[in-house]
Amino acid sequence: MPKYTGINKNQVRGTLFPNDEPSYDLLLVDTIEGGSGSMYLLRQNWEQIWRVVGELLEEAQNERGQLVLPYTCSRYNRDLCPHLAYEFYQYVNQTGR
Repeated sequence: MPKYTGINKNQVRGTLFPNDEPSYDLLLVDTIEGGSGSMYLLRQNWEQIWRVVGELLEEAQNERGQLVLPYTCSRYNRDLCPHLAYEFYQYVNQTGR
């Protein structure tokens, strides 16, 4: 995230709002008082960020990388299967995100 937004993952908070529609609402905010412009940069650079996500998932799925990231969650993504995550990524791409 710092490369594309200027902030790190500890400076972003998000909430997912499920609804009765086939889609959902996702709210992302930065924790910097007064704002930092990072959410604007996130939107501007979304295609590059999404592409990097796909590259990381593909590498993990092909056993050339891993999804165990030390700062992502209390379980360090141990429950995240790279094959399922990559299939989900491809599904999202096909449905137009």
